[in-house]
Amino acid sequence: MKITTTIKAIIAVTLTFSLLTIPLIMFGQESYIKDRWNIKLGYAKYNEIGDFESTLRIELNYGISDFLETGVYFGAGMIDLQKISNLTTNSISMKIESRTHIGYGVNLNFHILPLFIDEGDYRFDLYLAGRFGGKTVLNIPEGYSRYYFGNDGNGIVPYEYNIDSKFDPEYAVGTGASFYPLYHMGLFAEFYYGKFHFSNDYYRDNFMLRYGLSFKF
Repeated sequence: MKITTTIKAIIAVTLTFSLLTIPLIMFGQESYIKDRWNIKLGYAKYNEIGDFESTLRIELNYGISDFLETGVYFGAGMIDLQKISNLTTNSISMKIESRTHIGYGVNLNFHILPLFIDEGDYRFDLYLAGRFGGKTVLNIPEGYSRYYFGNDGNGIVPYEYNIDSKFDPEYAVGTGASFYPLYHMGLFAEFYYGKFHFSNDYYRDNFMLRYGLSFKF
């Protein structure tokens, strides 16, 4: 089921961007996006098993047409893992270890303003964004996993997620905007809907706000 859902999400994103961009690439005007390099340094915070996980991400994009830019991203953050050492009816003893998780993948941004603005230096970007990639937890200690806790009527019960170090997909679509008060440096914010959590997490947030610094060359 997880593979099927992932494939469906990839197909939906691909078809959406294709339908939007193929006619514009063929008949579009010149714009300030084509042949432009863009670097973003961003911060995001999202809900992962009831805890808010922070991530830092750097991405590099290049304008391949008048409306499209594509590139790659890499990010990292911290995640708490637990090891249950004692479980009774009304209490749980456990150890907690923090480990680094990394994210990586590809971006595709469709810029809207070049539809209305001629080529030149412009201080705003407004775009639709899509990404697909994965995340990995590094150096998981033996016996540690991720848990949430519930009550089955007889007491507290831990539910395990069995997170391991393998590739776990993440994908999202959203919108973004940038403002450049300086010629080469500005601020950006992006709002996404997608899968940012590990596949078997119970408490999760499908929305994410990301913001930071943007550089264009």
